[in-house]
Amino acid sequence: MNILRYLAVLCVICMSLAFAYDAAGPKAGSKVASIYVDVNGGIFVTLSSGGLPGCYGDRGAYITTESVEGQAQLYSLILAAKLSGATVKALYNYTGVTSGWSMCHIHGMYLL
Repeated sequence: MNILRYLAVLCVICMSLAFAYDAAGPKAGSKVASIYVDVNGGIFVTLSSGGLPGCYGDRGAYITTESVEGQAQLYSLILAAKLSGATVKALYNYTGVTSGWSMCHIHGMYLL
């Protein structure tokens, strides 16, 4: 019985790590280094060095939201941060992909 309980807890922990949100990176935050928009409307953002640990190059990820309005608001915030040189901190999750631009998705952004 203890083995089954142990395995169940281990499975829950592993699953939560795969979909965990993170706001890691430099404690002081990062600057928006670049914004790339593809022809399908996908928005890829890179932050200054080390701004998104575990993501593409430890600094890049696509933004993903549940709605078009949410994506527009997040894009507006990222664009404003880029233009003003403001410091940001991303709220993101790991997708389980091990290489490429889709390793993480940004779901929110703190403007510091």
